[in-house]
Amino acid sequence: MRVRSAIVLMMLFSCAVCAAGFGSTGVHVVRQDQGGPGVTFRVPDKLMPMDFPKYKGMLLLDRDRPAGIFIVYVPSGETPPDTVTKIRETVASMFSSVTKKVSSWSVNPVPAEESRPGESAQLAMATGEGADMQMLSVVLPNGSTTVVYGYFALRHTTKPQKDDAVFLKEDGTGVAVFDKFRKTVKPGKSSAGKAPN
Repeated sequence: MRVRSAIVLMMLFSCAVCAAGFGSTGVHVVRQDQGGPGVTFRVPDKLMPMDFPKYKGMLLLDRDRPAGIFIVYVPSGETPPDTVTKIRETVASMFSSVTKKVSSWSVNPVPAEESRPGESAQLAMATGEGADMQMLSVVLPNGSTTVVYGYFALRHTTKPQKDDAVFLKEDGTGVAVFDKFRKTVKPGKSSAGKAPN
């Protein structure tokens, strides 16, 4: 219950919920700027889309479990590893009321999506008092820009909860909602706004 309360508070006090055009589960385009290439993806059912704090992109939160998906652009002047590190910090802060004394993240590479061999991905784990956090980050070159997307989740260790999130397997697969989302990510979209369904 504390986990759900923490996520609700994060929803209330972070950036505003995305515009109505991002509220459905159609195909969407997020672009870094007016002229840059976009990246298309399909918002999974039952996930709540929000602006990602401090980044151009989206945060898709599970309404019932401490988990979500993110997709953001690496801003000018920042490297992909910098962006990944800051996203991990954001994820840890979302669960700060639940996880105390969090260990440093242990990171391992995972395979790229078959259709996008230019991707690189890492699966990170951190342990706190009574709970573990997991985050997959995928770096995707997108023309002159770079996109980082992935999945994050929390589950209790000392006293499992019925609403604990599902963790990915070591190869970065095994959570149906993210497996499906990952296959819909398409780089290089040049038109603005919402793509046809």
